[in-house]
Amino acid sequence: MPAHHALTVSESQYLRELLDTTSTHTTLAFEHLELRAGPGVRQFYAQQDFHPVWTTDTGWSGTATQALRILAAAPGYGLCPQEYNCARLQALADTLARTELAAHAPLLAAYELSLTDALLRFALHLRYGRLQPASLLPQVYDSVATRQAAQHLQKALAAPDFAPAFLSCQPTGQTYQRLLAAWQIRIKMTSPSSITSLDSVRQAEFRRVAINLERCRWNAQATPDTAFLLVNIPAYRLDVVGQGRVLRSHRVVVGKPAQPTPQFDARLHFFTTAPEWRVPASIAIQEILPQLRRDPGYLYRHQYHLYNRQGQSMNPYRIKWKAITPENFPYTIRQMPGPDNSLGNVSYYMPNEHTVYLHDTPARQLFAQPQRAFSHGCVRVEQSVELAAFLLRRSGAPERAKRLEHAAAATWTQRINLPRAWPVHVRYYTCEATANGQLRHYPDVYGLDAPLLAACFAVVPEAAQLPPR
Repeated sequence: MPAHHALTVSESQYLRELLDTTSTHTTLAFEHLELRAGPGVRQFYAQQDFHPVWTTDTGWSGTATQALRILAAAPGYGLCPQEYNCARLQALADTLARTELAAHAPLLAAYELSLTDALLRFALHLRYGRLQPASLLPQVYDSVATRQAAQHLQKALAAPDFAPAFLSCQPTGQTYQRLLAAWQIRIKMTSPSSITSLDSVRQAEFRRVAINLERCRWNAQATPDTAFLLVNIPAYRLDVVGQGRVLRSHRVVVGKPAQPTPQFDARLHFFTTAPEWRVPASIAIQEILPQLRRDPGYLYRHQYHLYNRQGQSMNPYRIKWKAITPENFPYTIRQMPGPDNSLGNVSYYMPNEHTVYLHDTPARQLFAQPQRAFSHGCVRVEQSVELAAFLLRRSGAPERAKRLEHAAAATWTQRINLPRAWPVHVRYYTCEATANGQLRHYPDVYGLDAPLLAACFAVVPEAAQLPPR
């Protein structure tokens, strides 16, 4: 806390009076004070016994100057300075120079609250993001998040160096940290006073980086400290991440735009070699039923078996397929293990609400395509057997890895358990950074950037697009 100056006591009284009025008609009082993080502001000053933290009778304190620099550097974090009233807060020194000393206390109190409000919102945005992932409406922070932000600000004030302590609220995951570092190197070359001062290409790049930093913040809660699997849909890539680095990478095929792979978190428990494929009802009705109407032998040629609702095997040649419609389709279809099985030589058991999983594929030629959105939603992994064996060895089970490789080669159905479950995260990042700090842009395969850009920046999406590279 800064040393008290001549007007500190008076300013403290103003702070108490202003914030005490928020005990009734809270929302209206906060709106009158232009506080968007009002509950956190009040909690912060209540714990400070309503003493000013940022101001002296001559203007900002040294710590406040550091805080203002952080807010002014918001573009380096994918955020906009005007969101935090930077220009208004920076103008305090000039305002005080033109103001009578007796009028300083109420003015200082107002600036105190404004800076604290800005810092709390900045911390919440850095930690959780500005928008709600599902609706893209502004985040509504609960009392726990607001209280934690106020406590974080207090701890940063007590730290030897305010700036790094304050910025420690950011996600620690590798994807976020790499993207942040690469972007900050690029933006320091221009040192913009505002985003609008950048040329159109750099503005578009800023927006693309910003929305992907936002996505990283949404997902920060699910990023574990242990090793995990990360699928980035637009990059068509699966990474095994451990000890802060990528241990190995695999090309993947993801869902086509009409049947997109969802984003989710799961835990991988075991593998099945030479798996049987239970065809989802949607695929059976939309893709296989039309084939059966033309030729019931389609099932045998592709190693499919047909079952009724009681689980009894059915002869497809004895069924009047012309009378079967998508509405009355009463069968289930399974594909037996073999070289044509859609799951290939190994599938990964990772329960999730979407019934989406990782698996091998016999259509390995698709991995040579640069754009690989061909599946029905599941993720096909190149060199799946090698990946499964690596995870088993990495988990301390080399004998199970050998058994898996042998069973997969022999098309022998077997369940192979992992000694521990591996977290799996399926994400959607259209921009990320390499280990050497290079930004990489990917196609927006599902068109998810456009609504996020509109929600964050109210821009025409086409004007903010960058070519993949």
